[in-house]
Amino acid sequence: MRDWLRTAAERWPDRLALKCGDETLTYRELDDRAMRAAAWLVESGVRAGMCVVLYARSSLAAVVVTHALMRVGAVLVPIN
Repeated sequence: MRDWLRTAAERWPDRLALKCGDETLTYRELDDRAMRAAAWLVESGVRAGMCVVLYARSSLAAVVVTHALMRVGAVLVPIN
């Protein structure tokens, strides 16, 4: 399955992807942050198929982590 965020970042890199309060991210910024977060998760031992609990408020960071977990192939378990 193609990564829709990567596709959006390639097609519309400077288009607004998210807005939360006064914070915004373009598709390129969201894709970059998700890629870096995914690398950090793998370095921290997260692997495909693992369940990862996320306790977070609705925020840009929570969206980044959600995309990062999808890229790793881990299962998101939100508990907020």
